[in-house]
Amino acid sequence: MSDFIILNERKIIPLYDPPHLIKGIRNNLLTKNLEVNYKSIKQGENREIASWDIIERAYKIDTTDTFNRLMPKITEEHIIKRKIKKMRVKHAVQTLSRSMSVFINHHTKIEGYINTANGPLSMPKKEGKDTAGAILFFNHLFDSVNGHSLKSKEAPLRIAITDKTKHIDFWEKAIKQLEEMRFVDKTTGKPLYNSPTIRNWIQTIRGFQQLWCTLKERGFKTLRPRNINQDPLENFFGQIRTFGRANRNPTCAQFGTYYKALLITNLTTKSSNKTNCEENFNGELLVSLKSIFESNETAQEKQICQSAVNLDLKEYIDEMKNEISPIKKHTLNIILKQILDYEAIKDCDACKTLLTRDGTRASRNIITTFQRTQSVLNEYFKDFHYERNLRILLKTVCFIEVELVWIDCTLHGSQIKDVFVEKIVQQYFDYSCEKVNKILQGKEQYVGRNELMCNAKSKYLRTLKNKRL
Repeated sequence: MSDFIILNERKIIPLYDPPHLIKGIRNNLLTKNLEVNYKSIKQGENREIASWDIIERAYKIDTTDTFNRLMPKITEEHIIKRKIKKMRVKHAVQTLSRSMSVFINHHTKIEGYINTANGPLSMPKKEGKDTAGAILFFNHLFDSVNGHSLKSKEAPLRIAITDKTKHIDFWEKAIKQLEEMRFVDKTTGKPLYNSPTIRNWIQTIRGFQQLWCTLKERGFKTLRPRNINQDPLENFFGQIRTFGRANRNPTCAQFGTYYKALLITNLTTKSSNKTNCEENFNGELLVSLKSIFESNETAQEKQICQSAVNLDLKEYIDEMKNEISPIKKHTLNIILKQILDYEAIKDCDACKTLLTRDGTRASRNIITTFQRTQSVLNEYFKDFHYERNLRILLKTVCFIEVELVWIDCTLHGSQIKDVFVEKIVQQYFDYSCEKVNKILQGKEQYVGRNELMCNAKSKYLRTLKNKRL
């Protein structure tokens, strides 16, 4: 099947709408299971099955403590089948997200049961890991066709496509992985062939590959894939239908009249609050009423038009809080040395390049990640210090909140991430316990709002008062 159509000597590249495709995956998972390796599985091996039941279980575990949830954005409208609003793209994307994947994956490592409102629950190891892997894949896949800004530290695929980005390599692997997937019956496990969603994903990725090659041939340096969806079109038709009065089925004559009127007002009317589409953030409509009557453009008008096309009016820059680390400055060097001393890692040049500069100093990425991890621990430790399994809980939070994608060594990437987070949480524990003990013994004064430290200070003052009496 060709990735494009030639019509009147023009190339037409058909694409499905990515927001609808991600909703299609979510909606199919509600009633079916997803088998992710049916072509490559060998005889005697277990099938890899992703299930909505695992996502429901993760939600029940997370809502055990409503005040200290790890996935606060996830609500009943995301998870409970009868309450899900199937047209909401936002809910589908938040459910099939990196946060959900990390939460499920790390709860497969917790031994025993967690007491919830629905009774003791635990995360199945095999099915949990399979589901977490599938969710993370679709998170990356949607990111790759939803990029807009030129840089993103948190999501390296949710950026504009250039020759230097990883989109093309990822898409090649994604197509192979999608070809391995199929939906199966929840009860019998038999394959179901009535859902075109996976085929449509493959067709859309191939279309994006073809589109990028075509644009590069014409001198384009970047492609913002978020601009290639039908939200602007749906918003436009929504404004046509609601112009003047609700008219859900306008005639051709009415459509023409409404369109001309909207050109005069420059389509500035905001869309409905209940719409399923994002608002258009690329400025005003580029075709003004004047262009209907004038066929010639001045150079100045062309320049204004081109400037409007290139504007990025919705650039969100995530600024990391530069909090002072409570651990001494040499802690990072200690952790780095411990990582590099591992037998499997110390001879790997790729790992040394990722973690160090000139083979001696810590790299900028690991410094930034260290600061971000400290910030996360400072924020969550004060809320969770009374919880059981606190170390596992903090490690899970770090994996959710801290971006570790830059650690991409194919041989040791996952090992480095685990060791890094484990060591920094351990150092944080040691420091916190030492500080609390010093406050309890009166060897250190504390001025701050940390609940644990304040309680230690209060206990010391009570002890001191009792001694005086």
